[in-house]
Amino acid sequence: MLRLRQHELGDQGRGFAVVAAEIRTLSDDVSKSVSEISEIATNVKRNSLELDAVFTESRKSTEDGKRTLELTKTSFEEMETSVEKMRTLSHSMQTRFDRVKSNQQVIQKALSDITSISEESTAGNEEVAASAERLSVTSETMNHFVKELAETAENLKGRSRNFSL
Repeated sequence: MLRLRQHELGDQGRGFAVVAAEIRTLSDDVSKSVSEISEIATNVKRNSLELDAVFTESRKSTEDGKRTLELTKTSFEEMETSVEKMRTLSHSMQTRFDRVKSNQQVIQKALSDITSISEESTAGNEEVAASAERLSVTSETMNHFVKELAETAENLKGRSRNFSL
């Protein structure tokens, strides 16, 4: 029965290692996604600043109006692309967070199982210790009886010498 529990713990340990590796991978992916979002936010800020410069320039010169409108259009297209990327990354992050949460539940279950097995093992060890203590007491008692029997046998041997056949 103890080997079965050890086997179960081994499977859970391997399962825990697989889950831990998956969590590390997800963590790396989330870190990359955060970096990409930061870059996108920087691009959005840069594009906003460029847009501001374009508007200022368009007020100064009506001849450059058409060029300004094209730059504005390009900036908005880039912003739209950036916003779409942010939405996609946000959805991806949510999916990954859901997987992490699911894996966390698996880990909690495995830890609970390990705790139960550990408690059962401790109880078994306590029973073995109690049995060993009882065996020790029984051994001491038998040792005492053997000594008494040896003394009685020696006493009878001495008395039997007094008799002759």
